[in-house]
Amino acid sequence: MMDWLDGRGNSSFNITNRTENNLIFSITKDAKANGLQIMLPSQTDTVELINITINGAPINYTLETIKGIEYAIINVSEGVYNATFGVDSNPPIITNVNTVPRDNSASIYWDTDEVANSRVDYGLTALLLDNNVTDPDYVTTHNIEITGLNPNTKYYYRIFSTDNYNNNASWPVLSDPPANFTTTTPELIDTTVDDFNYGITGSCIYISETYDGELLLAPIEGAEFNGTTIPTGWFGTPWGGGGTTTVDNGIMTLSYSYAGTNNIYDADRSLEFYANFSDETTSRFDNTVSSTLTTAETGGST
Repeated sequence: MMDWLDGRGNSSFNITNRTENNLIFSITKDAKANGLQIMLPSQTDTVELINITINGAPINYTLETIKGIEYAIINVSEGVYNATFGVDSNPPIITNVNTVPRDNSASIYWDTDEVANSRVDYGLTALLLDNNVTDPDYVTTHNIEITGLNPNTKYYYRIFSTDNYNNNASWPVLSDPPANFTTTTPELIDTTVDDFNYGITGSCIYISETYDGELLLAPIEGAEFNGTTIPTGWFGTPWGGGGTTTVDNGIMTLSYSYAGTNNIYDADRSLEFYANFSDETTSRFDNTVSSTLTTAETGGST
């Protein structure tokens, strides 16, 4: 370790010439110095690194982004280096295009080999891409969301990305026809409960969700367990210790707990409910408590 530190300390770096387009520097490397590297910023506001030579011969280097700045990483050999900078005239390279259509929207993803902005032109015919969605952020991983589309419809599109030096790339290339995708057919969802709720129900009518929508005579107590909290007028209590009672989108789940109404009613009443019980011997229902009931769905009526 001491030899390596001495070797690094005895090596030297000296800049001999610097202009907007060239950086010439020399390195003297101690024989004990191993694994030395140079980090050279790969671009400025106006130019970017084109190539690097040592003693007149081109050398390889790798690009690595550190804290948002891209550097050329050079494995050091002794000699005179010439880093040449120039205006970037190369457009981004677009790869890994992926389209995910839905019934009324589509997501389009792609990558570029350098930071660039994002644009997708699209339309109903290959000859007229008269709509577009843009994202001005300069990134290498791109995502454009197209909304307001018609279901079961073919759309044509073309991707564009422009880098910081105004070099523009398209996919497919302009000489090729645009790509296309077809939106999906929407799924029909039974909304009986919603339909009933749009109507006017008297005080004697109750809308149940046991089978996605029924009109019943109004019970004294009834709950569908919508939302994520225990309904008003109900309770959930641990059975012993550590039990839980949760409500989630039409299902009350009890684990080592029991639930019921705050009100207590006399005999000679009927009770309807829909539930799934676990295999545990303590899972049961009676007229006072229900323990370890795993999924009591769409609360029923009393």
